[in-house]
Amino acid sequence: MSEPFVMGIDPSLTATGAVYLRSGSFTQPEILVPTTKDFTRVIELSDSLTHSLEEFGKRCGLPDLAVIEGYGFAGKKLGALTEVGTAYRLALVELGIPFRVAAPAQIKKFATGRGVGVDKAIISREVYKRWSFEHDSNDVVDAYVAARIGLALMNEGGPLDAPQTEVIGAIRAKARRGQNGYPKETT
Repeated sequence: MSEPFVMGIDPSLTATGAVYLRSGSFTQPEILVPTTKDFTRVIELSDSLTHSLEEFGKRCGLPDLAVIEGYGFAGKKLGALTEVGTAYRLALVELGIPFRVAAPAQIKKFATGRGVGVDKAIISREVYKRWSFEHDSNDVVDAYVAARIGLALMNEGGPLDAPQTEVIGAIRAKARRGQNGYPKETT
């Protein structure tokens, strides 16, 4: 059996972070940047993700699982972020890639041990300390953590500490109830 291959996605209206990760040994970060600001941005971002997955799939195969960061408190931007997030989820389903959703607080908690009140600089520092990964884009760093959550959901990526175990347990529990991602978890 080959090593699990996962993808982490941090949706954004300005620069979506995407990271491909294979059992911690291979990482490829990408940033998807739209050139428009109206609804065509949603189509453009969805097409960019689909194209990235198809091109990457030709070289390495499609991911076994994707973890996408859920919606935070986006205020006035929540509607547009929901459109982008839904387009990404549909692209994953159309390509047959199962996905789970990690709340922003779960991304923070998995990386730092705390889910609230954590500055982006602290997240970047903790990601580097834990996994020796660094990137200039906070979106890519969050996508990397999402990919790490994906590995943990597949029982890969090394031992977990107590906060990480809580995050994985919460995501799995919602998936079993059919409230997190696609398809519903059956185990």
